[in-house]
Amino acid sequence: MTKSAPKLLPAELDPGATSAIRKATLAAAGLGVPGLFHPGIDETGMAAIWTSMVTVVARRSGATVSPATITKLVTSALASVAAYTLGSKILTWLALPLIAAFPVAGVPAVVALNSTLNALFTYRLGRDCAQRFSRPGFTARDALDVGRHLVGLPTVTELADLRDVLRGA
Repeated sequence: MTKSAPKLLPAELDPGATSAIRKATLAAAGLGVPGLFHPGIDETGMAAIWTSMVTVVARRSGATVSPATITKLVTSALASVAAYTLGSKILTWLALPLIAAFPVAGVPAVVALNSTLNALFTYRLGRDCAQRFSRPGFTARDALDVGRHLVGLPTVTELADLRDVLRGA
């Protein structure tokens, strides 16, 4: 089977930026396992992963973004997904009796969901930053509303892209 390249990343994106998005997406997915059981690990880890990814994507895209702006961007992005993440964690915790009753199916399903959400949010942030940073006339002000694009139902194309990114296409 031939692997296809992600369709939603800008075609002209520097390979180093694409690689940073892929690595961050994989790291975020891996963080979903311990992060499920301790939310502080999830948020702290995601902040570190996103800061590193956004810094590399900005540099490789030729955008001049200060560390303070990157911190604000990541904080804004985390705040945007916090309510969604908190809601999913509450639902997970409420489902613990079901998970305990059916651990063979329940635990892997919940871990997979948390890992997928981490990967999806990371991929969306990386893709959105790459698109913004690649625009002529980009300013730091353009980066600050990035978080609002992270939450929402994924499209079929986006899920296919996420699959390709996780497979290393």
